[in-house]
Amino acid sequence: MSTSTTLAKPLNATKYLIVTEETDDKKDGKKVDVPLTINKMLMGRGGRGVRLKTLRTKIAYLFSNTGAVNTAFTTVVPVQPSATTSWSQFAAVYEEVIVHGGVVKFNVSVTGTGTDPLGSNQLFAISYNPLNSSAATSIAASCEFSQSQLFGVDNITTNTVANGVFGCLPARPNGLFEFKFTVPKGKTARSASASSTFSGEWSNTNDGSDVYGWVCPYASAPGANNTWSMYGVIIMDVSFRSRF
Repeated sequence: MSTSTTLAKPLNATKYLIVTEETDDKKDGKKVDVPLTINKMLMGRGGRGVRLKTLRTKIAYLFSNTGAVNTAFTTVVPVQPSATTSWSQFAAVYEEVIVHGGVVKFNVSVTGTGTDPLGSNQLFAISYNPLNSSAATSIAASCEFSQSQLFGVDNITTNTVANGVFGCLPARPNGLFEFKFTVPKGKTARSASASSTFSGEWSNTNDGSDVYGWVCPYASAPGANNTWSMYGVIIMDVSFRSRF
C-alpha cells in the first residue's frame, strides 16, 4: 500500500516545490506545481525571500577622560556598539546591528589650585561627527556641527578643605548634562576613507571595530593649575537582526 501527496495545478502556478511521495519501500522527490499565493507564503511577505527578525533595544557603556593642566579639553567618544557591556551576548545571537541614535549623559569638573574659571572658560560644547574621529578645535567650531549643544558650567563650588582645590559642577537638578544625537539615515554619510564607519547601514556583528560616528566634547583651557575632566555614559538606540 502506498500514499502520495499531490497538488492540483492552478492557472497561476509559477513556482515548484519538492514534495515527497511515500511508498512501501522508498521515498521519491517530485516537482509539484505550487500556486503563486502559496509560494509567497513560503518565501515571506511579498515573495521577497526570508524575513528578518529585528530586536530594538538600548546598549550602553561608561567613559571618562581627563585633560592636561591649563589645556583645552578635547576628546572623542566612539558610538561603538561593541564597547558596551552586553555586546557579547547580542553578537552571539544576531548577525547584524544598526545604531539609530542615542544620548550622552555626563558631568564635567574643573579641579586644581588656580583661580575659579570665568567667562569663556565656563563654556562646554559637545557635537556629533558621523564621519571621522577628528576632535573639535574650538567652542565655535563645535557649534557649527548640525548636531551640537553648548552648555554653561555656571555653578562654581570652592572646596577650601583641600588647600584651595575646587570643582566645577553643572547647574542641573540631577547633576548631569544630556546630549542627544541621531545617526543619519541612508548611505550618504558613510566615510569613504574608513570602511568601518557606518551611518544608516547595517553592520556585521563579527566586526567589533565598526562605529557609527563620534561624540566630540570641547572646553577651553581652564586656567593655570586647573584641569578639565569628563565622566559619563553613552546610551545607544540600536536594532539587531538575524535570519530565520
